[in-house]
Amino acid sequence: MQGWKNFIPTEKKIEYINSLLNVGFDTIDAGSFVSSRAIPQMADTKDVIRNLKTGMNRSKILVIIANVRGAEEAVGYKEITYLGINKES
Repeated sequence: MQGWKNFIPTEKKIEYINSLLNVGFDTIDAGSFVSSRAIPQMADTKDVIRNLKTGMNRSKILVIIANVRGAEEAVGYKEITYLGINKES
């Protein structure tokens, strides 16, 4: 989603990712903790993560981080299983 020009409403992202959780995929990339100036589409990752229904499935949640600030934010969410490091940022 992060490369799409038009902003996808937060509720649509939540609905979509929750539907993937219901399918039971092993790992789901649910967002990025990056600058909203750099990637506006990911500005709502915190809200998306907070509204995922992760309790009743085994899917793991992955988020992308670009720097220490992003990592520090991301580790505060119990829903997140993996941090993917963007080495290009």
